[in-house]
Amino acid sequence: MTETMTLSTFVQRPTRALIPLDGGDDVLLTRRDGEDLRMQRECDVRDREVTVLHAVNVACRVLEHDEKAAVSAVVREFAWASIFSLSEANEFAVDYLAALRVSASLGNYAHISTVVQAWKSSAEIKSDPELLARIEQRMQDPDLIIAADPRLDVVAR
Repeated sequence: MTETMTLSTFVQRPTRALIPLDGGDDVLLTRRDGEDLRMQRECDVRDREVTVLHAVNVACRVLEHDEKAAVSAVVREFAWASIFSLSEANEFAVDYLAALRVSASLGNYAHISTVVQAWKSSAEIKSDPELLARIEQRMQDPDLIIAADPRLDVVAR
């Protein structure tokens, strides 16, 4: 359960937030001029992070043994991924599951959003034939300079 109070109430009477926290509830601090803040007990956050990590690892291990099921599950979750060829969908599933495992192990999920948004942008381009044609034409421009993938440089060292 979540107890809600304004940030100004919390600043005036901070110990009031301890009652729900001690009872295992979260406290949501609402603000007029910014994102709301959530207070939680550290043990609850740690338990959730460990649970998510284990769940992600178990799911990834199961899906490693059935690549077709992994690709199908990811494409079903992200409907826009159905525009990809089978090899592209497979590559997206591998990238997504790797990002999920890394993020769960770090307890920071920002990387997943980056991976998903990059692939979604690719799907949006593929879904627009005119845009795709313009990009493909631009790629043939002899004046175009394509930078090397910095990840490849790191691997080569």
